[in-house]
Amino acid sequence: MSTNQLIALLVADLKPVDSNRVVRSLLIAIAIGAAAAFGAMLITFAPRPELLDGSNLKLLVVKLFFASSVAGIAAVFLTKIVRPGAQLHYSPGLVFVPFVGMVGIAARALASVPFNAWPGMIVENDSLTCVLAIPLLSAFPFLILIRALRVGAPTDLALAGEIAGLVASGIGASACALFCVEQSISSIAIGYGLALGLGACGGSKLGPRLLRW
Repeated sequence: MSTNQLIALLVADLKPVDSNRVVRSLLIAIAIGAAAAFGAMLITFAPRPELLDGSNLKLLVVKLFFASSVAGIAAVFLTKIVRPGAQLHYSPGLVFVPFVGMVGIAARALASVPFNAWPGMIVENDSLTCVLAIPLLSAFPFLILIRALRVGAPTDLALAGEIAGLVASGIGASACALFCVEQSISSIAIGYGLALGLGACGGSKLGPRLLRW
């Protein structure tokens, strides 16, 4: 067999690489993770009807918008860095724009009341519950996102883990929003911001271990 015949034989069954396979895997992982987080919330905590009353409904919308915007922006970056050697055209710092917005709103709310009223606005009855529940609801979404990321084999493992942690935490926070009842935007900004930040930090630490080739 000649060299040309060997080459022809080797390439005979080659098919074009599906460049969108990894992105599809990530989107499926996000959908499954979200379904699992909301399912776990319904089974474990159950929604609270008072969330739909008056100001509670407005704060619910704020919580869902905050958490879902973090998850959505982070997911966009995740699809960009999933391939080996991928280059980002925008700074990953854009993921933290929703945090800045929430901090600004919280600061304005605190500035409008006397200093002695701050503790009650920052720490409420459900604050600790939310800070602890969000990581729990984020655990499965994070693990399934890591599995999807391994398909693409990213090279910046810490960054990939950090952003995956933010996506998963955003999903967990969205689910958590349906049973935590807060009365202050400041409590939401600090409680949810802390939980999301912990998710990002945890993801950056676990990424290099779980995504290692």
